[in-house]
Amino acid sequence: MSSISSVWRLVARIAALTWLAWAVVLTIAIGGLEPFVLITAAVPLLAWAATLWRPNRITFTIFGALGLLAILFFSPTILEDIVHPESAFGFNTTIVPTLASLLMIGVGVAAWTGLGNRSATRSWVTAAVLFTVGLVVSVVAALGLEDDETQAGDVSLVAESAEWSTESLSATGGTVAVFVRNEDPVRHTFSIDELDIEVELPAGTDRRVEFSAPAGTYTFFCAVTGHDSMTGTLVVGP
Repeated sequence: MSSISSVWRLVARIAALTWLAWAVVLTIAIGGLEPFVLITAAVPLLAWAATLWRPNRITFTIFGALGLLAILFFSPTILEDIVHPESAFGFNTTIVPTLASLLMIGVGVAAWTGLGNRSATRSWVTAAVLFTVGLVVSVVAALGLEDDETQAGDVSLVAESAEWSTESLSATGGTVAVFVRNEDPVRHTFSIDELDIEVELPAGTDRRVEFSAPAGTYTFFCAVTGHDSMTGTLVVGP
């Protein structure tokens, strides 16, 4: 027999179905099924199914442990996205699985501590409130964004589907201006370490980056975790 209360079982169901909803929304936004998204959502769903098949302390503990592993695995992304609510889609697709993982951890703890229905109710209500607050904050922050305007002589660069439109840019030395369009629903950055440049590119925004650069070859990239393939070369002539 399971030592976990009926409401904690409901919390486990909420957490598992939240992962499913996250996967569906992300798949629609991406426009295709990504194996990583499928696996990430399938694991907690299967763990939840195990708690229905064998509702005991072991299965609920495994369910909670998977929530903890998810928090640890996604911690770099969580920390980055949570301070950038202006990229509303990326912010919320990080907040949702984070809250689901915390609920999973609560289920695992409840299996050993005997936390009752009141604690379970507080947990999912708190998660719902945090999600609602985060959603409102992100929408307000996104609505407050304004696009930069392109100017004559700007070098054009587009971020789309987590790729740069080109891997090679060229400009004349002195003052360089790069007009960057972020066509993705998630944030990027335009970064050049050699010139100490890192400009935030919130989702769906245009940014004009102007800087001084002597003749030479520089590497531009996106510094967002997981976007390692977004690199290119800027060649500045004399």
